[in-house]
Amino acid sequence: MKDVQDSLQDRVEAYQRKRARAKFLFRMGLVVGIVATLMYTPWPGSQMRQLVVAYWQQFLQRVQTWFNDF
Repeated sequence: MKDVQDSLQDRVEAYQRKRARAKFLFRMGLVVGIVATLMYTPWPGSQMRQLVVAYWQQFLQRVQTWFNDF
């Protein structure tokens, strides 16, 4: 009985890790897509670089907050 319970707990933990990884990869893909979209906007290059840097800094702050909460 104990082995079955341990096995089920291991499966649940593995599923939770897999799900967390999938969420992280989805969010990273979303960020990359947004940055790529912004690169093709009609804004001048210097303004675009400033916007990308600002978005990147906001993203890093959110990731740090997420890791601290995790």
